Amino acid sequence: MNTVPSPSKNTPKKYTAARKIQESGDINMSKNSAEKPKTQDSQEQSRLASWRNEIACFANDNPLITLAICSGFAAPLLKAAGKESFGFHFHGASSTGKTTLLNIARSVSGVKDRTTWRAALNALEAVASEHDKKLLCLDEMGEVFPDEVMGAVYRLTNGKGKQGANVQPSEWSVLILSAGELPINAVMDGKRLEPRLIDIPVNAKYGLLNDVHSSFEDSRDQITYLGRAGIEYAGAAVHKANSQTGEASPFKAIEVLGYASSKFLKEHLPTDAPSPVVRVAHNFAFVAEAGELATCTGVTGWATGMAYKHVGECFQTWLKNNG
Repeated sequence: MNTVPSPSKNTPKKYTAARKIQESGDINMSKNSAEKPKTQDSQEQSRLASWRNEIACFANDNPLITLAICSGFAAPLLKAAGKESFGFHFHGASSTGKTTLLNIARSVSGVKDRTTWRAALNALEAVASEHDKKLLCLDEMGEVFPDEVMGAVYRLTNGKGKQGANVQPSEWSVLILSAGELPINAVMDGKRLEPRLIDIPVNAKYGLLNDVHSSFEDSRDQITYLGRAGIEYAGAAVHKANSQTGEASPFKAIEVLGYASSKFLKEHLPTDAPSPVVRVAHNFAFVAEAGELATCTGVTGWATGMAYKHVGECFQTWLKNNG
């Protein structure tokens, strides 16, 4: 384990938090990037190390953060794996960290910004095409009408635009991360959109957190920090992730994902589960597999099996509420 110098009085809070986690031995983290790199490659490595220390380390014992990060790794693999687009909808009370989860996921994918459901609906096909093989982060579901949500989800997950005269329809593959205060079945007046869009309650002990790290004053302080860090480090993991798990080696990725899928399903899926539950389980499995693949290729700094464990916990919560 790398040695980290003791923080001074002026040490930023985020550095202190990362240092304490590293010293606790809870997770293996790379050194903090204090040196200025001289090449683009070293800049990317330095930024990745900072991303591990400032964001990825907080996934430990926090399944919702793990799910958001793994979703960022899964998005570029959908098309190569021949998997249909799908997504997760984070819902909960105000200030629980729903938008922060979108920002955390963006720190992996490099998506420049999140948008609102209302803004996306104004140019849905253009937005979808722009996010091909990426995350599509949509905030404020409560701003749109139920029939608009249903139509948008079906169009996005079908992966193809409308056929025009003598014009080929645009195509895309996206992983949707949505946020809003109400669950989908409440927004849709009892109608369900799984497995296309899966409800994820943000109702851990402290919103998105199971525990508040000692470097922060309270849960709101830590959630605010993570939201800002997600914006600051947007795309920090994308170059390493793509070269190791995505476009540079799609066949390797698919082979690993296929093997891992059966493992996840065997551990988490009830033997008598109905077809809709099986389809939802496959989506959770795909995201968990992407996280494990990123871990075994040196991207996350997590312990092997952490993505399986935490995404599996998210699935079990969904199963308890919906199975």
